[in-house]
Amino acid sequence: SLVSPGPAPPHGVKGEWSAADSPLHVDLRPSERRGEALPAPKYPPRTPLARLPAVFDGAAMGAQVQWLADPAREGRGLGSEGLEASAQYVAAAFRAAGLKPVAAAADLDGYFQDFSFTPAGAQKPISARNVIGVLPGANPAFANEAVVVSAHYDHLGRNGPGVRVGEIGQIHPGADDNASGVAVLLELARTLVAGGAPPRTLVFVAFSAEESGLQGSKYFVAHPLPV
Repeated sequence: SLVSPGPAPPHGVKGEWSAADSPLHVDLRPSERRGEALPAPKYPPRTPLARLPAVFDGAAMGAQVQWLADPAREGRGLGSEGLEASAQYVAAAFRAAGLKPVAAAADLDGYFQDFSFTPAGAQKPISARNVIGVLPGANPAFANEAVVVSAHYDHLGRNGPGVRVGEIGQIHPGADDNASGVAVLLELARTLVAGGAPPRTLVFVAFSAEESGLQGSKYFVAHPLPV
């Protein structure tokens, strides 16, 4: 409420006043309970007129995280069977989503970008592979442009970089680092493919050897693939 001392501002008084003396105000509580807070009204539950479908499939992402972080994956450490199985898993998901491989090859091999690197102090190079799927763009004006959507799918395994001395030999599942990121990557691929061709090409990449110094992403940038 505002009170002005004259026909024009400035206002002289500003504040809030009780409406207890208003003829529109009626207290229906018994006299012995007046002054107490009114109980919150309770209404019967109502069914919504419509339920919109979820944009993302939470159950599917949860299942993907569980699969990638399962002890059978051995923490997805470099050189492990669990990491190779995870690469195959991601490639199969890319294909199921409708992403195109980056190369013509039998089975899932067209989704892989193989590379190798020699870690500091190692005697021989280690092999790894990025997993890549492409959603081609529809606008010719952006033919030479692409957006990269990525996550890394490797983790520490049993004795990867940064593992504490007392934890060497233990499996590091890597649910949040980065099975959860891979699950989001796969779900984005599924939903974006379902939405039709975007203006620009989208390149989905699951990088490997991230825990060893971003080796997968460094190789990808240094060796771009025709998409």
